[in-house]
Amino acid sequence: FDGLDGSSSQQLAQVHREFVGVMAHVPLLQNTTAVSEPWMKVPGWARAADVDAWVQKFTERDERKAGFVKVYEQGCKETAYRYVFPYKEQYKEKRATLQNLITILPTGNRENDEPLLHNKEAGLIAYTYCQTMEDKELAEQQRDVDTFLWARQDGNFAVIQTWPVEVNEAFFKRFEEVPTSQDTEHFKPQALDEFKRSMRELFQLPKNENLTVWSVKKATEHKHPVYVGKGDHLMAMLRIFKDIRDALDITTLVEPDGIECRWTSGSGNSGKNVWLIDLTVEY
Repeated sequence: FDGLDGSSSQQLAQVHREFVGVMAHVPLLQNTTAVSEPWMKVPGWARAADVDAWVQKFTERDERKAGFVKVYEQGCKETAYRYVFPYKEQYKEKRATLQNLITILPTGNRENDEPLLHNKEAGLIAYTYCQTMEDKELAEQQRDVDTFLWARQDGNFAVIQTWPVEVNEAFFKRFEEVPTSQDTEHFKPQALDEFKRSMRELFQLPKNENLTVWSVKKATEHKHPVYVGKGDHLMAMLRIFKDIRDALDITTLVEPDGIECRWTSGSGNSGKNVWLIDLTVEY
């Protein structure tokens, strides 16, 4: 696509937007190495041969990228490691002065911006490894996230990607607590320190206040196919394989780097949520 003039670039961008909408309804190819089905329908205005050619290039591009995704047809066993701060109702008297919970990713994308919950099941959960925003200019463009993003001494920026979790009976059936000192491979001490710093600032606590943060793990056996690959490759796969989207309860692709999914919690609550994908990260 190099060497396009301005008008051609704009036309190509429009074709791509239309292409994304069309691809959301393309049926699943039987496997990632299959030959593409007969050409799909494109908008009437885009039937010119040169536009068809560009759309075909986009299709071929996504098929190539999807080919890098590893598919574990028989599923797999996964162990997830998390830090959990079960604050519950400790700070409900402060609710009027506390800032919103903002879930920010190392890419700068935000998954939510909402008031904190204060009830008997309220908690926040985070990864057990350090997350980093290396782009200084991007980090300095962020607003209202000093609680979750700050400069480390090495010049990189710490990112605390945390989101709500219901600490209830269903939680304890899925997670087990782990003594952190027994597993420093999966529970990074620096990540714990940074998570605690974020929680102290979020709840307006003294810098030296000791917090109860659990180190937990959850073993899950996935009996359905599991897809592993870079975010960019996974998004390409999801564009062209509708049956995979359906099997994963993905209702909509949020281009260029997001998916809207149906979810059901352990307590039976359900709804839809948008999750963003870092196109450069392996999942």
